[in-house]
This record gives sequence, C-alpha cells and structure tokens, in this order.
Amino acid sequence: MVAIKSFRKERKLRPDEKGIEQIPLTRVTFDSHRSVCRRLFFLDNAATLEDLMNWKTNRFMNLGSREEPIYHIWADSRFAISFSWDGSDAYDVEIIDHGEKGFDF
Repeated sequence: MVAIKSFRKERKLRPDEKGIEQIPLTRVTFDSHRSVCRRLFFLDNAATLEDLMNWKTNRFMNLGSREEPIYHIWADSRFAISFSWDGSDAYDVEIIDHGEKGFDF
C-alpha cells in the first residue's frame, strides 16, 4: 500500500498566498526536520483521510474548495504539508514554509 503517489513539482500561488514559499526538504530548519519527516510518515501510512483527521496533533485543515479540496497537516507552527487526496492516496504533496512568523493557531 502506497499512500503518497506524487510530489508537486511547481505551483502557482493564489493571490492570498503572498509570501508562502514551497521549499525542498533540505531547506527545512534543523528543529523542524524531525516533525516534517514524522508528518510525511503519517501521510504515507494513512489508509483513509479520516486517519489523518483523527490525529489531533496533525492540525488537519481543508484550505481548498468542496470541488477541489487541498488539505494541510502541520508539522509545527512554521511548516505544513499540503496535499490532495483521492481514494486512499495523497497527490501533489508539498512542504510549505509559512515564514518566520509561522501560523497562528
């Protein structure tokens, strides 16, 4: 069973995403690296979307529309993992850096 089917190669930012940067895993800060890897492991081993929703520490969010959902799980206050879900697989997985200020939960 493989849950992650693809990583996003490039994307266009929406107007409300100014300053949000897609980054390779090598640019993740040392402090956040372990958290990001753990969330990628959770994502890869999830059989259903509900598996990810039920982990409170994932801080699961749907930032897309009903027609085109884009999900986020948070590694920490700065880095999130964004993905699309189809059946039992994640597509267009990317690590997003929300900057030094991070995201206020």
